[in-house]
Amino acid sequence: MCVLHNCYQTPSRLIVPGGGELVSKEGTTQGDPLGMAMFALLIIPLILKLSETCESLSQVWFADDASGAGSLQGLRQWWDALSTLGPSFGYYPKPSKTCLVIHPQNEEAAKAVFGEAGITITTERKTHFGSTLGSVSFKEEYVKHKVDEWRVEVEKLAEMAGSQPQATYAAFVHGTRNKWNYC
Repeated sequence: MCVLHNCYQTPSRLIVPGGGELVSKEGTTQGDPLGMAMFALLIIPLILKLSETCESLSQVWFADDASGAGSLQGLRQWWDALSTLGPSFGYYPKPSKTCLVIHPQNEEAAKAVFGEAGITITTERKTHFGSTLGSVSFKEEYVKHKVDEWRVEVEKLAEMAGSQPQATYAAFVHGTRNKWNYC
């Protein structure tokens, strides 16, 4: 914590072209390598409080992206708690960036429970952390699109291999192949 104290004990001076200056007194400086670690440590109390408040719900966080899974009522309770508690922890959920993916038979119930919340409700499709949520046809379409992109990449790598075999190998091992494993 000494490092954080040394980096953030005084406001950062942001120089504006033309001779102006802004003083940054809140949050981390953009690009600070410690920013993500600070956020991760500071968001844990919010996650724990939500776990206590909404015991019947499963939640998963990746950086500042929160996800919940459970009953419609449990999800609404979680959303309300997140919206209420979040700002006191520096987390501001945005309904416009929030999506509820549900089975088609639950669409009317979801609209009744979340109608005024301002979030998007869908029964069809959504990508989530590089994966797909939704119908089988959407998943197949998603994977087909990915395979088409990879085919183009492999063709480009094959062209490069004749003149730059080491660079091609490195690009394949550290890039292309990892995309396949991830998908």
